[in-house]
Amino acid sequence: MKLEKLFFLSLLLCFLSVSSLAASVAYADGSLNTPLVYANDNSTPIKYPTAFKAEFDRKNLYITVKCSDPKAPELGRTPRQIVRSWPMVDSVEIFLDPPQLKNFVQLAVGVNGMFYDSRKNVAAPAWKYELSFHSDFWQVKFIIPFSDLGVSAETGDNWKFNLCRNVRFSDNFNSTWAHVGSAFHNPSGFGTLTFGAPSAASAALKKKMRKAVAELEAELRKKGIYSELKDKVDAIRNNCTVSKINAIREEAQMIEQLKGL
Repeated sequence: MKLEKLFFLSLLLCFLSVSSLAASVAYADGSLNTPLVYANDNSTPIKYPTAFKAEFDRKNLYITVKCSDPKAPELGRTPRQIVRSWPMVDSVEIFLDPPQLKNFVQLAVGVNGMFYDSRKNVAAPAWKYELSFHSDFWQVKFIIPFSDLGVSAETGDNWKFNLCRNVRFSDNFNSTWAHVGSAFHNPSGFGTLTFGAPSAASAALKKKMRKAVAELEAELRKKGIYSELKDKVDAIRNNCTVSKINAIREEAQMIEQLKGL
């Protein structure tokens, strides 16, 4: 099946401040240029460049991470331990936080083949990974079925997202794409993974939001309370978000309670 390009993640090479470095939205731009920053300061790009890209099709999300390291061949000779446990070696972590889930999912893979999945209630995760080692970098590719997460994704969707790299052999540091601080379990600081290139994602999202507003209007009319919320619905027609729709729905619930509906 032909993959639909999702994005190549990149940040600006010119850093004027911490805010200019902050990861925000990941889009397709055709390049692999993604500095990670040291987790202890969330500002300084790490000494070993790390680039990553993602693609998706109807079934899977694919995240490929290229980790520069002068000792990559030695890392490739690390004894293999293909077991589910936290990798205490060089590793890559990804954090996926789709809006359909209550909690984010953390996945990790180490150079020794050890892998981690934060979902304790999932005994046999369906996601897979591929490791390869080269003269000056090593690479890991995550292959994550949407069905394994219990979600779906299409062009225009947005997930909260982060990617981290832990170096243990050539040096000793942790690094992160999004500025989450030194504690990676901080979804409020995650960046955004946008499915689709900018123009396609934007068009798909606008179409989806127009449909959502139309459904909201129909819902309010059916309940007989559209007149009370008409101005607020009209106000979001050209600048709609899921949070704005949810806010109107919450207000609608209060109106229903007051009217005894």
